[in-house]
Amino acid sequence: SAVAEGIAEADLQVDLGLTRDIAYYTGMVFDVTAGGQTVGGGGRYDGLTRALGSDVDVPSLGFAYNVDALSAVIPPVESRRDGVLVAPNGPDAGAAAARYAAETRADGSKAVLSFEVPADIPTLQKWAESAGCSEAVVVNADGTVGTRDLS
Repeated sequence: SAVAEGIAEADLQVDLGLTRDIAYYTGMVFDVTAGGQTVGGGGRYDGLTRALGSDVDVPSLGFAYNVDALSAVIPPVESRRDGVLVAPNGPDAGAAAARYAAETRADGSKAVLSFEVPADIPTLQKWAESAGCSEAVVVNADGTVGTRDLS
């Protein structure tokens, strides 16, 4: 979540009272702001699939984040050596690794999920450091974990 990434909860807002001058929006439109800056937004767009050539109308809602704006409001990784990098221990352990990361986040901690299987401990350590994590966890397909403290 944005809060786990260092954005104060009080600084995060969703504005649902917007209008946009873009023809494909047909309903609710919203912006997400953090630190006083718009970092993303989107809205409802019915009929867009037909306008793009589809024979079927698909009611839709979409959004996008502005990576440059997010980078400006999220503290640099170097100042946040916390959290855990979660990596699967083999190609069949991805679901278990995703569950572990979700449980870690639900407890209020930062968890960065890797979808790649690390080749070795130095690779895992490099990934964790680049993600600003002080710990790395390798999750097996059965949900068991092995922890490596990188501090």
